[in-house]
Order: sequence, then structure tokens, then C-alpha cells
Amino acid sequence: MHADRTNRVVLTIIGFLLLAGGVIVALTAFGGFGDARAGRLLTANRVWTFAGDNGRWFWPVVGVLALVVLALAVRWLIAILFGTDRLRSLALRTEGSRDRVTLAAPAVSDAVRAEVETYRGVRSVRARLVGEADDPVLTLRVGADLDADLAAIRDRVEREAVAHARHALDRPDLRVRLDLEVERQPGVRVH
Repeated sequence: MHADRTNRVVLTIIGFLLLAGGVIVALTAFGGFGDARAGRLLTANRVWTFAGDNGRWFWPVVGVLALVVLALAVRWLIAILFGTDRLRSLALRTEGSRDRVTLAAPAVSDAVRAEVETYRGVRSVRARLVGEADDPVLTLRVGADLDADLAAIRDRVEREAVAHARHALDRPDLRVRLDLEVERQPGVRVH
């Protein structure tokens, strides 16, 4: 969620900068800053004159800077497309000990998934821990049969599987996101 907010802020700033640049160019072209500027060539300014006078070193520096920007943009794009907020490990709280105990987050997710799969009316389960290591969120997507009692499944998940996960992690405040879906059985037509 933090990455989404950061992406929105960065993209909003870039959008406003590009919009402002476009408005300035449009105003200049239509005489908003005087007729003398409206008739000038785009390249008739101090920056282009400086670039022309110092072309031997200026354009290679611009090329290197462009490659750095490209590398950062590709890294950002890869992080957005292939990044995950899935946790790999959790630090468990231990009282009176200096030792740090870590637990593989997929072990907890797999245990919760295996438990919920045994519940009556459940067809499929996807479980994972996401978020920050010090504030994880257990996300569960449970697919139920057409005739399953969804309220009973939800209550049992909360009373048993979630309670077991909270106890195992020693986090009574563990946040949970539960999505219940009704799955159609193959060959069954629903009207």
C-alpha cells in the first residue's frame, strides 16, 4: 500500500510538470508572453546556444544522464510489475530473551490453508501473509461450494484458523482479510 501511494504521488507530480510545460509552450506559441517570443524558433535560446558551443562534452553527459534515468525507470517498472508485498519471514516476539526468532511466513500461510481446506463446504483456499514484518496481514481467499453455509465457514475460519495463527505468532491483533467466494462445480449449470 505504501508503494501504491508513492507511485501515485510521483506520477501525479510528473503529470503536473508535463501539463505545466505544455501550457507554457501553448501560451508562448499563441502570444501569451508577447509576439516577439511567439515568432521565435524553439531552438533560438541560451540553452541551445550553450549546447551547440559545448557539444563535445555536453551531449555525452546528456546521454549518460538519459541512461541513468532509463535504468531507474526500468527498475521502477520491474518493481511495480513483479514486486510483491508477500512476507518471507516474521520476527517472533520473545520475552526476556535477546535471541531473535524468525519464522518463515509461508509456513504459517500453508498451515492456515491446510486447516481451512478441511472445513466442510470449502473447495479451495489461498492464504498468504502480506504487509510489513512488524505489522503483517493474513489474507485468505476461500472458495466454497454452491450449497455451503458461508456464515458457518466464516465463523469457523475466525474461531479456529485465525485464532490458531494469532496464537502461533503471538499476535492477538493480527489483521485478517477474508474473501469468501462461491465456486461453481464443473458440469453444474447455475440459473
